[in-house]
Amino acid sequence: MPPPSGSRWPPGSTRTSLACVRQALFAYNPGAKQRVSAEIKAKVLFQSAEGDKRYKHLLDLARLALVFPSCALMQAGLEEITEKFEVVQIRNNYATPYG
Repeated sequence: MPPPSGSRWPPGSTRTSLACVRQALFAYNPGAKQRVSAEIKAKVLFQSAEGDKRYKHLLDLARLALVFPSCALMQAGLEEITEKFEVVQIRNNYATPYG
C-alpha cells in the first residue's frame, strides 16, 4: 500500500509495491547528500570554472535507490521511468550488462 500523500520517508528505510516502477523489488532512501560532501564536490569539480555558480551542477543532492532482480528488468524500469518523468541525466556505469 502506498504511503499517504505528504508523508515522510525516513532515510535508511525502504518501500515496496512501487506503482511508478513496477519492475523494482523495492526503493531505498539513502537520505540527502551530506552538506559537507556537497560543498567539497562543488568546490573540487566546479569552482574553477563556475565560481559562485558552482552549485548549479549538483544534481545528486536528493537520492533514491531502486533495486531490480535483473538487468533486463532494470532496463524495462528505466524505460518506464523515462516515459513518466523528465529525466535530466542518466549515467550508465556498467561496461557490459549482464542478465
